[in-house]
Amino acid sequence: MEDQVFAGIVKDVRQCARSYRNSAKRKKDDGKDKSVGVDDQPISKQLKGSLVKCLPQMMYGFGDAKDPPAESVSYLETIVLDRMATVVSRCVENHGVYSGGQGQAKAKLSAEDLLFEIRKDKRKHRRCKELLRLNEEIKQAKKSYEKPEMLEDGK
Repeated sequence: MEDQVFAGIVKDVRQCARSYRNSAKRKKDDGKDKSVGVDDQPISKQLKGSLVKCLPQMMYGFGDAKDPPAESVSYLETIVLDRMATVVSRCVENHGVYSGGQGQAKAKLSAEDLLFEIRKDKRKHRRCKELLRLNEEIKQAKKSYEKPEMLEDGK
């Protein structure tokens, strides 16, 4: 479930980054800013409310009340989104530096970019590598389950 939530958040961040780049291109082409739209807001504002369903469960799992106050969930969501935006922006910067001058406009982040960013925090780095390994094992198990010879083992 966390992987699906994380994948959804990454998708939203990528979409916001795309819309930000497109709005920056439009501003550059127009020469002046005519209005402030949704694309001009920080990503944390654009994604506000996307973690409201899963954060209370996570908070409970880490020892908070079963139904935490809405203010606590909102505050924690703000912290999480700000931290994610910071990490993603640093990943994009590092990707631009280490991708042979490809630039930030064509940056497509990968797991390696995230691993590079958190390389100094050994605990997070180990956990990410473990989750990536488990993800690969799950993919392989699904592939082997879908093979036709696996379905005919009764013969």
